[in-house]
Amino acid sequence: MLILECCLPHRAAKQFVCEDHQWRKGSDYDCGTWYRVEQFEPRSLDDLADLVSVCRALPAHYAVRGKLSALGAKLVASGRTIRRCHTTETIPVPHIEDAPSQPLMVDVDKYTVPAGMRVGSEALIRHIIRDLLPPEFHDASCVWSLSSSAGLTAHDIIGCHLWYWLAEPVTSKVAKETFKLRAPKVDSAVLTPSQPHYTADPILYREVDGKKIRSVDPLRDCRSGVISGEPSVRLEVATPPAPARVVVPPLPLLKPEEKPDTISAPVGELIPQWLVEKALAREQGVGKRLWYLLYAAATRAIERQWQFTAADLAAAAKVHPTFNRNGLEREAERAIEHARTRVVPLNALERERQKLRWQLSQPC
Repeated sequence: MLILECCLPHRAAKQFVCEDHQWRKGSDYDCGTWYRVEQFEPRSLDDLADLVSVCRALPAHYAVRGKLSALGAKLVASGRTIRRCHTTETIPVPHIEDAPSQPLMVDVDKYTVPAGMRVGSEALIRHIIRDLLPPEFHDASCVWSLSSSAGLTAHDIIGCHLWYWLAEPVTSKVAKETFKLRAPKVDSAVLTPSQPHYTADPILYREVDGKKIRSVDPLRDCRSGVISGEPSVRLEVATPPAPARVVVPPLPLLKPEEKPDTISAPVGELIPQWLVEKALAREQGVGKRLWYLLYAAATRAIERQWQFTAADLAAAAKVHPTFNRNGLEREAERAIEHARTRVVPLNALERERQKLRWQLSQPC
């Protein structure tokens, strides 16, 4: 597991304000993009209980199931921050990846409280477990915590987090597929390597003479707890049905003269006009616009495995008067070096997929 810490002024806790004896949400989670990281290796459910207890008072922290990728570990070792992502949809080389893990957090959302049951009681949590989860979880030990809005904005609908210790490590992919099939009423979106496992208590304020004053949580003594039972859960993994076979037409082969290691950057394509227009549309200033232009062009060329130099990139930028200045080639070298550490060249299949993804995103 990983514990991510938001960079100031961001936070991983909701805020609520009390007005006329009624609580309303003042602001939602605001976690930002970049995080400091601490690797957490629990050995039992007791360690998870300690995690939940400690992180309740840390509004800038939360946990994720995955582990650091090779690039993520390199960034953390050098004292840098990472992005919370595990797929190439966000960046070419994700900083987090899936790995077998024994901790398992189940997210219950918008559950209707039965009549006669009290929010924050162990009886209610046991009822939720038996109602929503597979049988092997019914008599297992569990660390539970209520969601931020539980008991505040609505007293008959709550959410909660249920933490378990699995007998055998399971990947996020397997856990998600199993819960989709065997516990469809549970929110399985949390069962991914980078999905936040929120742990912080809500931040509460009261309005007094037009000023916000910190308030005490009415559920502070019953917002989390431990249910005793079997020390671990042996998850019965469900196998999803095999998907229908889809016949995909073969991708066009590269011509002999278009082998990836011999393709030169096409003249006029290294920095196309649409990229120039995107750079000029930015409001961060001329310097930032230049860096965006050079870095975006270098990233694009590296993905396509074009052969080019800093001089080629600088010459393409000089065509546009706004970016014609001294030291341009040096800036181009920096952009290329920066891009090469973060971009993975795309093979022919990935380029075709990228092209198809763009085509499908266009309006009919």
